[in-house]
Amino acid sequence: MTSIGSELLECGCPATGSSSPLVVSPRPLPALFVLLAACSSAGPSDGSDAGTDTGGVSGVEESGTIGETTTTLGSASSEATDTSTSGDGSTTGTGRETETGTTESPDGSTTATGEGSTGGTVLPFDCNDPDLPVTIEGAGSYSTISDAVFAAGPGATVQICPGTYEERFVVIRELELAGAGMDLVEIVGDVNTTVAVSGVYFHGHDFTIRGGDTGLSSGNFAGTRDGDALLLQRVAIEDAREFGVHASDLSGGTHPIRLEDCRITGVDASGQGAGIYMRRTEGVVLDTELALNSAEAGGGILLASSTLQFEGGHVHQNDAAQGGGALLLTDFGTAYSQLSIVDSNWASGVDEDNVEADVRCVLNSSIGSDVAGFLGDSSNAICDGDPSGSAPACCLAR
Repeated sequence: MTSIGSELLECGCPATGSSSPLVVSPRPLPALFVLLAACSSAGPSDGSDAGTDTGGVSGVEESGTIGETTTTLGSASSEATDTSTSGDGSTTGTGRETETGTTESPDGSTTATGEGSTGGTVLPFDCNDPDLPVTIEGAGSYSTISDAVFAAGPGATVQICPGTYEERFVVIRELELAGAGMDLVEIVGDVNTTVAVSGVYFHGHDFTIRGGDTGLSSGNFAGTRDGDALLLQRVAIEDAREFGVHASDLSGGTHPIRLEDCRITGVDASGQGAGIYMRRTEGVVLDTELALNSAEAGGGILLASSTLQFEGGHVHQNDAAQGGGALLLTDFGTAYSQLSIVDSNWASGVDEDNVEADVRCVLNSSIGSDVAGFLGDSSNAICDGDPSGSAPACCLAR
């Protein structure tokens, strides 16, 4: 294994063996767009809806069906079946729940007690009503996240109490989605995209997304003011079938994409790109773990005509059969990709290595530019996809 040193990373020669020539083409956008069709349907969804990628997010209806939803609050279960939201914002549904007790501190914080307890954890907001565990700050409480997201006005904060929420939803207005804790709130998807952000500013923090074809997606948005178009803090995304985070065509703002203290694991993609997929955008990832993700190429991160700064964090045990276990760097035409790595651990040692190779660079516009190599722990490097840049198709140590 070649470690990064004071000279150009010895990527060697064009990748051989299992890293066969790879033609990188734009993957279809995640099934966020299939989900949009479900959200504008006339009747309840049975959770098995399927459709064709439309390639855009226009024409989103502000009425539709949430679909089959199950909410579990600790050991308290809520079974709301075929919960529907009509155009006037009213909801219908049936279900049952058991009591979960809470106690409130003088400062207004809440501690969960009794059945469904969080073990005495002080929660950041009121969770006294187990029947309505999701609240729009200052504007009412709901039984599901989907209902609250649908009812929230632009710029609202939706607060989620501890529990498991089996649902998926589309965010079509600027929103803050605030969970009670990464390990206390779990949003479980089935098919398509679990949390789909459609052309708006979104700030999500302190929850876990599990399952679904894509954990969280955002695309087709140009920010017009300061702030991060897509900001995730202390969010875990686990066991998605295609993408952990899928971000495409985001621009403007302070950073189109910003992830802080996140964890993306167990994504098992059938194509290229698994953990983080970025297409024609720019972002910053801080103190984030990418581990045990698998793809045809680019198991940890795929950058397609995108720029990313990856600072701190840990990238390990990701794999890709055609190379780029940690990173696939590619481009569409002349829009090149670049990755800047700052004080980040990209694995060293057999037990933590990303395979095949940490990095694979495939430039569609440059014949013979397919190279691969390894990074190490405490890495500081620039991976530049511009053939005329400082580290063409490879990684240069700082």
